[in-house]
Amino acid sequence: MARAIDIQFRFNVEKFVNLMAYMAKKTNYLDPLKATKLLYLIDRDHLVRNGRPVIGDFYVRMDLGPVPSVAYNILRDSYSRIESLEHSNRDLFSEFVSVEKRPWQRYAKFKAKKNADLDVFSDAEMESINRVLQQHGDKTGLQLSGLTHDDPTWTESPMNGLIDYRLFFKNCPDAQEYAMHLMEIEQEDRDYITSFSR
Repeated sequence: MARAIDIQFRFNVEKFVNLMAYMAKKTNYLDPLKATKLLYLIDRDHLVRNGRPVIGDFYVRMDLGPVPSVAYNILRDSYSRIESLEHSNRDLFSEFVSVEKRPWQRYAKFKAKKNADLDVFSDAEMESINRVLQQHGDKTGLQLSGLTHDDPTWTESPMNGLIDYRLFFKNCPDAQEYAMHLMEIEQEDRDYITSFSR
C-alpha cells in the first residue's frame, strides 16, 4: 500500500496580517484565542471548497483546539516579551495590527491600525472569510474552541502533534468532491519542484 503524501502549504504572512486587520475591524473583540479559531475556520472553509487554505499555515492540536502554528507564534510574540520571530514578520504585523494589553488584563486584544489590503485575497478567499465571520464573528474564543473540539482535526490528531490536512475534509458537509484531489495533486507538483532545488 502506497504511503500518503504529506500535505504542506507555504505560510503567507502578507495574507495573515491583512486577515488579522480585517478580522479586527469586522468583530467586536479579537483576542489570541478567538483569532486562532477564526483563522482555522476560514482556512478549513476555503480548503474544503477550493483545495487550499488561505494563510497556508500548519496546524497543531492543542488543548483549546486546532492552532495555526506560525500565526500563533506571531500573535504571541506581539504581546509577550518573547521575540522568537524574524523582524520582518513582527514588523509587518505591527504595521497592520496594534496590541492592547494592560497589566490587569489577562489577554491581549488586537485592533486594526490600518485597513486591510483586500487585493491580496482572491474572490473565493473573500467569500470564505466573510462566510466564517458572518457565522462566527460574534462568538467568543471559548465558544469557537468548543466548536472545534468536535472536528476530526482535533479528535483524531495526537495532542501537540501536527494535523493532517486530509482531516479537514472528514465529516465536513461543505467539502467539494474535487477539493481534496486538487490539494493532493498540487502537493505532488510542489514536491516535484522542490526535488530539483536539493
